[in-house]
Amino acid sequence: MDSKKKKSLRIVLTTMLAVFLLNPLSNIGAVVIIYLVGPLVFTQADWIASEQLFELIKDKEWLNRVVPSVLIILYLTPILIAMYRKLIGKPAKRFSPGRILDVPLKISLIGISGWIVEEILFLSIWFKQPLIASSTLIVTSLEMLLAAIFSFVVSFFILEMVFRRYVIPRVFPDGNLSELAGNTNFSIRGRFFVYYITAALFPIYILSLFVLSRIGESDSYSGYITMIVVILVSGAVLTYLVSGYFREPLLLMKNAVLNIRQGDYNVNLPVTSNDELGLLSENLNDLGKELLEKELMKETFGKVVDPSVRDHLMSGNLKLGGEERIVTVLFTDIRNYTGLTEKMDPETVVMWLNRYFNSVSGPVTRYGGIVNKYIGDALMAVFGAPREDKDHASNAAMAALAMIEAREKMNEQFKVEGLPAINAGIGVHTGKVLAGNIGSASRMEYTVIGDTVNVAARVEKMTKELKLSLLITEMTIDQLDTNAGFKKAALCKLRGRSEQVKLYKPV
Repeated sequence: MDSKKKKSLRIVLTTMLAVFLLNPLSNIGAVVIIYLVGPLVFTQADWIASEQLFELIKDKEWLNRVVPSVLIILYLTPILIAMYRKLIGKPAKRFSPGRILDVPLKISLIGISGWIVEEILFLSIWFKQPLIASSTLIVTSLEMLLAAIFSFVVSFFILEMVFRRYVIPRVFPDGNLSELAGNTNFSIRGRFFVYYITAALFPIYILSLFVLSRIGESDSYSGYITMIVVILVSGAVLTYLVSGYFREPLLLMKNAVLNIRQGDYNVNLPVTSNDELGLLSENLNDLGKELLEKELMKETFGKVVDPSVRDHLMSGNLKLGGEERIVTVLFTDIRNYTGLTEKMDPETVVMWLNRYFNSVSGPVTRYGGIVNKYIGDALMAVFGAPREDKDHASNAAMAALAMIEAREKMNEQFKVEGLPAINAGIGVHTGKVLAGNIGSASRMEYTVIGDTVNVAARVEKMTKELKLSLLITEMTIDQLDTNAGFKKAALCKLRGRSEQVKLYKPV
């Protein structure tokens, strides 16, 4: 067995041991409470009669230990199996791991089944022996209820503590408990009612037993019953209202956090108090504003540089220098730019250029490239950096063809609007570059440098000489899955290079 399985098994066994030890220990505590409180609460006659009734079922008392144990085994076994499979990284077959979250509540409820069994035994004895006073049965039943309340409260809070501190952080280390299916989602209001049982119902119940066991007159008896019911109902209503005081702002905060996770940072929680809830609401509002500002900065940054470059830089890659990469570089330049724009006013030129660049930048982004820079009327795009792309050559070739198509559509609109059509050349080359941050410590830009960039620019110049819209070097063609869409155009000697370069054009 490997170390991961051993560790997982240890967690499961520890959980099982905690559950199986806590159930009898909480019941033992309940018995101790009965024997400590009982003689003080009940009259001596009622207490002695109750003890005699206990003696009558002594030979069947094993049932109140066996029944909860069997129920716990039946309930807990599939959950422990699901827990073990979750810990070793395997999917649960039948039971959702989310059911693990229900264990403290449901084990505590199962734990009081022993007292229910004991109450059934008392009732069976009373029906068989009607001479037993009904007051004795009532006192004994009240003792059982006292024990059940104590057992439930102790078991729930201790198991809740064990699961929060030990089990859940190990089974669900990533959190995300709200996404788990199969659990009852025990709310904060439900937890307040458990607290109500602990802090109010339990002591009031003991006090009520003390008073009721000493009332002899029927009028007084009914009066005290009414008073106790009013106190308990009032406590329940107040608990509901107080839990709402916490629940409502917490629900608003929960919804705000969910909205933030979905990208909606317009958080405007009402701040209606100066306590911890009010402070938390204020901080969430401030957090939303900060995230909105950061998102705006990120969005603006993504318009100044390509979004993939932005993400690359924002992930901490801010050192000067770079790394060698094999990439494909694309250059495009407007022909006769000066002649086209000499009679246009600057505003029209900017609008005309922006519309053109917008149309030809789309294919670059669509095929996984980045628009690295705009150089006057020219555009330089890179495929394969900063994001790795094994198909950078194919994507660059397809982007170039799509750019020609986009430019032709844009020219049709320019013709309708009376603006000059654009004729541009595109050069594509694949090779080794240094990709990284170039500049100074105070101002830098992400780019690629090397002979590959120079070749791509000079191939674009050759498109004018050969009167073609697109030229691709042999180095790029060699990287394509198929070159069926291209044919040899020329064997040229580029400026600054001693060797001739084979150039290809679309078929």
